[in-house]
Amino acid sequence: MTRPFLNVDVDGILLCPLCGESRYTHIDDVFVAGRPREDGEVVPVHIDSHGRTTSDNSVALPIPDVGRRHAISLGGWCESCGGRFAIEFLQHKGQTAVAVRKPTWVPVDI
Repeated sequence: MTRPFLNVDVDGILLCPLCGESRYTHIDDVFVAGRPREDGEVVPVHIDSHGRTTSDNSVALPIPDVGRRHAISLGGWCESCGGRFAIEFLQHKGQTAVAVRKPTWVPVDI
């Protein structure tokens, strides 16, 4: 049996999706693979923890294949294990797929 996609403790605090134990995680970045229309060109957007927004092809999205619709990824890190991760939400055929990735944005086994 696999562990749930996101673990939280009894207080509702996110546990690290990499080590699975630490309560000390930080979400610092938001990535959006937007589209002006379905199947349109992807517009990569990155908002960092300082509120700076970048929206051009220099943005390295954690989501390797965004499919036909939009995708959103939350980038963070863990104080205990030091690992970086991205929590990904991807729209596909009316459903939302959820995954965790780590740099160089490869899937994390959950």
